[in-house]
Amino acid sequence: MAHARTFADVFPNVTLAFGPGGFGVFMLGSDRPITLQPEAIRSVLDRPGVTDDLSTALDSPVHDAAAWSQLIPTLVFASGDAVRSTVGPGPIITDDHPRTEYFLLRRLADPAGPSMSRATLQAASSVP
Repeated sequence: MAHARTFADVFPNVTLAFGPGGFGVFMLGSDRPITLQPEAIRSVLDRPGVTDDLSTALDSPVHDAAAWSQLIPTLVFASGDAVRSTVGPGPIITDDHPRTEYFLLRRLADPAGPSMSRATLQAASSVP
């Protein structure tokens, strides 16, 4: 959560989306509202090479612009205030406090700590 909390501390508008193959989370940040309108998604996908590039990822679940247009909006799991309520208050990552360093040592010291997954992120948020 510290990564998303730090990201939301920097950008006034944040959207979090699951990776299309089920791995990772994409963090989109902007000083203006982020909207994933169908026509805008399609406009980007229609640019030369975009769909081909997305589809060559080893975990790509779809391979054409129409399928990507349908999939992309379903990957978003939190935006705006929902992001901030999901990450809650707490420390952020800074140069003086690089909380993400020594991940392995923290995992070994607390093996019962929750792993990040789609299920744990959804459980921590108010988003189904």
